[in-house]
Amino acid sequence: MNADNLQDHDQQEARGTEQVASDASNVPPQIREAVAARHKLGVLLVSYRSRVLDEDNLIGGGKPWIDALRYGRFLSNDDPESVKVFYLQRRCKRSEERVDIFIFKL
Repeated sequence: MNADNLQDHDQQEARGTEQVASDASNVPPQIREAVAARHKLGVLLVSYRSRVLDEDNLIGGGKPWIDALRYGRFLSNDDPESVKVFYLQRRCKRSEERVDIFIFKL
């Protein structure tokens, strides 16, 4: 990827982020209050997969979900002082694959 392509990609990503971040109406009031008060939050990502992953790939695959929570203003930041992320995975049928996300105060 050359510098021009990288810049275009960054601009497209920024535009997408602005669209998501501009609408915080879908954030539950309890989460909004916790974020505003800067309480440390916990996030539990439960991945239901037909083929389980090793831990490194499970955590790496969870990063876009955490970023989406931050862009959507469910999380004020994703640094370790603000949020602790927990990962679980469960085996399921391929047609039932999904990711469940739970946010809670620590």
